[in-house]
Amino acid sequence: MPTTRYTKNALRTIAPKKATEIFNALLNDAAELETEPFGSPRRDQWTTTVQGALEKAFGRDDSIVANFRRAQHFF
Repeated sequence: MPTTRYTKNALRTIAPKKATEIFNALLNDAAELETEPFGSPRRDQWTTTVQGALEKAFGRDDSIVANFRRAQHFF
């Protein structure tokens, strides 16, 4: 039986369906933040929330989380 990212990482603490709901809401919020200046408190809070959600959905050591952290150095 093939394994998925979700079963490989036991550190996941939220179900995929809940994670999808959270990420959809965060994506909607992201559209509103496009007009915010870089480094604004609202952008920083959004980034922190996204990282926390990614860690709960995939596990702290997952490559998705690591790539998100890396991407923050470009913005």
